Amino acid sequence: MRFPASPAVRARCAAAVAILFYGLIALNLFVPTPNGPADNGDFVRIHGPFSAGPADSGPRFFKAYHRFWKMGGRVTRYPEPTSSAFIFLPGLVPGAISGRYDLALNAALVTGGLALVLFWALRRLRSPVAFCSLSAMFLLAADGNIAGYLDSFFQEAGALVFLLLLVAALHVLWDRRSAASFAAAVVFAALLSTAKIAYAFSIPLAAAPVVLGAIFLRPGMNRALPRLAAAIVFSASVLAAFLFVSAPKYQIANCYHFLFGAAVPELAPAERAGYLESLGIPGRFASLAGKNAYEPGNAIRDPGLRPHLTRATQAAAVRALLDAHPSAFFRLLSRSLHDAGVEPRLQEPGALCTVWSSVRSRVLPGPRAYLLSAALLAILLVRVRGGDPSGWPLFSLLISLGFLGASALQIAVSILGNGPFDILRHDFLANLLMDFELVALGCGLAATIPGRRAAKPAD
Repeated sequence: MRFPASPAVRARCAAAVAILFYGLIALNLFVPTPNGPADNGDFVRIHGPFSAGPADSGPRFFKAYHRFWKMGGRVTRYPEPTSSAFIFLPGLVPGAISGRYDLALNAALVTGGLALVLFWALRRLRSPVAFCSLSAMFLLAADGNIAGYLDSFFQEAGALVFLLLLVAALHVLWDRRSAASFAAAVVFAALLSTAKIAYAFSIPLAAAPVVLGAIFLRPGMNRALPRLAAAIVFSASVLAAFLFVSAPKYQIANCYHFLFGAAVPELAPAERAGYLESLGIPGRFASLAGKNAYEPGNAIRDPGLRPHLTRATQAAAVRALLDAHPSAFFRLLSRSLHDAGVEPRLQEPGALCTVWSSVRSRVLPGPRAYLLSAALLAILLVRVRGGDPSGWPLFSLLISLGFLGASALQIAVSILGNGPFDILRHDFLANLLMDFELVALGCGLAATIPGRRAAKPAD
């Protein structure tokens, strides 16, 4: 049985969900007045080529949200060529007309685009499992402590938008098996991978199970190998170019934060100098343990330290910690894991609707979510075995496998890439992948209940 049988009814249901999605985000971002995360200076990474800063003279850096930004007088220092910049293009045209960039208007335009994509994707789906799965993912993302990034220049806005586009494309790909849906899934995965350098390795893992499953496990995907080869060449080319251009960016701060925010503080005081000296860094810098790169006395510009703050040093530091101090290495991973699942409050005062992020941080923080996911995944695997290889329970299994692996990898990348500094924000993508995985697992298990198994999508 299809859900719903009538295209007109299906369209009305899709419209209702899309309107609810837009309404929740509008409630959280614009009521009673537009609000978002406080500016921390990161706008130069994304919007620096277009603006020199906020249009008002209010407090800066972690103290206040700024809605309006100068057009022109741009900052050319530290622009970062990531796909997150695409998220802020809609506001440029009205900004050029009015003379100032309206961050809230841009968020409203982007949210409207997401709502239209959701409406289109839901109309294309012919299974109640798929409809509920995609709807729940979008509605969870409307939580104020998740969607709040849309009203900011943080790269997490790109992560949110491109992940929503990716899950929509994956659902339609599994249902329709068209060349257009396959191309959309590959393109959105590439955009998400390049939204922030920390995402480059985890997103291919997230998307691969469903894409490969749609090609090789579903009937009707003709010319599978050429499509797969083209997707691999495209994705590898995009990632290689992105890593080549972006890898040098912020390597000094990243290396510093790993060394003195993560690795050195985890060692016993007697071991710290020796660890640094094994990397060619003078042992006297062990006194910097626990001091981040943005507070007074950080010594990040010290000529005896700065030449060592490179990606090569950071990679060597990770290997040295694992080889010589494995217990400290795994304590670091444990720290990042225990910080997962907690979304920081993005607004002052807080957003009006933050039900999911509040429940998740209290009920399923840290390892609990991963243990629950592993258990549910094992149950779903048992139920899927011997079932319809093209059905939605298998889709739920594949997307859950990819998202669980990518989320766990992202947890490691967050702590090893930048230490514990701002770890709650850096775990954003890991948390969102876990949220969507829990939704997929729940829908997949519901579809395996006797008498409730979803029908096989039509060829």
